[in-house]
Amino acid sequence: MKRIGLVTFVFVCSLILGSALSFAQKGDGFKNNDRDEIKWKPLVGRIANELGLTDEQKAQIKQIYETEREKMRALKQEMRQIHRQLSEQGKDGIFNEALVTQLASRQAELTKQMIIEKERTKASVFAVLTPEQREKLQQFKTSFKDRFKPRMRQKMNLPENNN
Repeated sequence: MKRIGLVTFVFVCSLILGSALSFAQKGDGFKNNDRDEIKWKPLVGRIANELGLTDEQKAQIKQIYETEREKMRALKQEMRQIHRQLSEQGKDGIFNEALVTQLASRQAELTKQMIIEKERTKASVFAVLTPEQREKLQQFKTSFKDRFKPRMRQKMNLPENNN
């Protein structure tokens, strides 16, 4: 019961923040139209519109993601290198426990750092929001979670009465 709730919550948070981070990583995430207005990508734009973000808040949030993007890029690059090294281990029929342990420890440390950065980013973004906007965001997350809960249950082959 608690497992599906946790999985769903992590999924929703990852989706919302991941979308925001991905728009920051794929260029600046904004496009100027003919009227020189800021146009956000679809999901981020919908959230921004739902929350009624001011131009100043949009600029602050964009700056937060640009700053965090560089930190995350370096961590992800090192994580990919470790993944490549781990995928090559044992292919010669020899298990190098010391090296695998060292790589696994570094991967765990990188995962920890990525979680810390993600939570730091989230806190920085929430600090920009007004209390009313935070409440609206919570309602948006709840609504999103309710829409996707049946799909998650179906994918995980869980009965309908689990929460």
